[in-house]
Amino acid sequence: MAMSKRGFFFTVDALLAASILLGGLLLLSSHYINTQPTAHLNYLSQDIINSLDVIKISDLNNSYVNELIANSNITDLNNSILRQVGEFWAAGNYDVAEAFMGNITGDIIPSRYGFGIWISQDLIYQRDSPPPSSRSAAKKLISGIEKNKPIDGYMSKARANTFTTVGTEIISFSPEGSGWKGSITIPSDAVIDKYFELPYGMNTLNATFFISVHIQSGGPDWELININNGSCIITKDELNFGTGDGVFDKKNVLGCFQSGVNHVRLRLRNLGYNAHIHPGMLIKIDYNLNGSIPTYGSDFSKRYYLDNVISYEGSSKESGVWQTVPFFIPEDAININVSAHIVGKNIIDYYKTGRFVSWSGWKNKRDYDYMMFINNDVPFDVDDHPSENPIYDYSSSQLEGEIITGTNVISIYFNNYGDIAWGGGMPQIYSDVINDPTNSSYIDVDYSLSSPPAPYASIKVVQLQEFGGEADWEKEISFSFPQYAASMGNVFLHLVQQYSYLVDVEADFYTPPLNTVFSSPSARAVPTTIYIPKNVLDLSPTANNYVRVTDRNRNDILPDTAVEYNFYVPSFVSYGEVFAIQQEAENDAHARLNQTLGEFVSSDNIVIESSEMRGVPTLWGPAIMEVRVWH
Repeated sequence: MAMSKRGFFFTVDALLAASILLGGLLLLSSHYINTQPTAHLNYLSQDIINSLDVIKISDLNNSYVNELIANSNITDLNNSILRQVGEFWAAGNYDVAEAFMGNITGDIIPSRYGFGIWISQDLIYQRDSPPPSSRSAAKKLISGIEKNKPIDGYMSKARANTFTTVGTEIISFSPEGSGWKGSITIPSDAVIDKYFELPYGMNTLNATFFISVHIQSGGPDWELININNGSCIITKDELNFGTGDGVFDKKNVLGCFQSGVNHVRLRLRNLGYNAHIHPGMLIKIDYNLNGSIPTYGSDFSKRYYLDNVISYEGSSKESGVWQTVPFFIPEDAININVSAHIVGKNIIDYYKTGRFVSWSGWKNKRDYDYMMFINNDVPFDVDDHPSENPIYDYSSSQLEGEIITGTNVISIYFNNYGDIAWGGGMPQIYSDVINDPTNSSYIDVDYSLSSPPAPYASIKVVQLQEFGGEADWEKEISFSFPQYAASMGNVFLHLVQQYSYLVDVEADFYTPPLNTVFSSPSARAVPTTIYIPKNVLDLSPTANNYVRVTDRNRNDILPDTAVEYNFYVPSFVSYGEVFAIQQEAENDAHARLNQTLGEFVSSDNIVIESSEMRGVPTLWGPAIMEVRVWH
């Protein structure tokens, strides 16, 4: 039996040395099999596929093959027959592949045998007769080819050098005041100065001022809002009051702002109460902005300046000033350092008797002329004998035990608490960001992240989604990140209410959301903007993320409440498929980049790099060639 096997196989060296053509090989194999049992069909199938893998186009003397060479259907004479038919198949030239194999093999194998040739289950050539009773098959891998993939060609990649993003900027005003119990002839005002910066080159598309304040509805008109020293002015009588003194309204302020520093001055007054801001006071700016690829570091440092707030006494001779200041610490922050510098002016060291209702019963006013709360309903610090112009400094080590991950809220009170004021004159929380930043009131926040917040060469995108629907004391929204978001940026809730007391916020990637991400720590400690930790959300485009807001006193959450979600998209795409024509490869890279950037980013400065692919044996595949023989 060993002797018969040696007589059945043909070595590659013998084939090449003698330049034996395929026809001779197959005729010899067929002649032998005519005298052998049917069980040895497998040797014939193996011989056929080995021969196809060894014999080169240059070894053939076939008129049809010569014709294919002449008309450039065959360009590489060093290809084996197996390789050449694979290239025909990969290019979709199925008719040529069938004719090619039929010309080479069809008349060589005796008619008493049926046979066929397949590549990756696609039939290339088959002789059906005779019907099969015994079968044999042999297989080989052809590397570097794949159906409908070019054998040689071009690949391209693309990157956006500069770009334009479309997004929304939110400028938040958190609760603060107060204008205390004046009269029409001698009003009591709270004047608030806020400064903020807008990027240079920002093209403002829309700008809306959401106004949520508790002020007097009647009496003479006055200048309520002054933007950039008279660029735009909104008066009290321009607001649409409902019932009571709490008002929510929206005003178009397009054209009122500028690149760089902007200034908004508010003048709040009330005849018998505490004039102040409610959560939901914010400026919403829709924009497009030109930019270049940024770099993202792991270290964060920001100084949060307090607003300048002055309370002017009116006919009641009562005056006091207060302010809430929110800031956030990401859940993955390390090396956290938070310090504070609080500056008061014109503060009275109150010495008369009198009490007010506090966080834990009645308190003596004289003991609480200054109060500082941080994430708690009990003061972190008080001063019963402040100087006229006191300064309070809190180091990182002092505040360390009070700082939490998520949204932090600091509340400052001078000569007042709740709905009672006992000061006079014009007490002030001092902050002059433009002329005296060093001596202004501020909070310094520093921390590090274990890794940069975004992948290299990615572009930050800002999107805003409003809750919509009807006003209710409990509302929920869901949102998803887009398909090509490479990483999640910061996510915020922008709360909008006409009245507010204490709120709770839950977030999760299922509903009802079970992770409480914020609870008001004390009365009026309800910031307009609340941070949503990323670890309770899901970046997957198929996931729904849910945010729910509840007011414990059943005050309405307005439909304008929104979720702001930031994410990063790549500014480049890597090499794609191989195309026979370079322009097709470049068009493909350009299209893939535009698809990745989506509707959020556009670029007219796209750089495309192409690479020519020639003779890469592992470019595609491998494909599987199979020879089947039967009789």
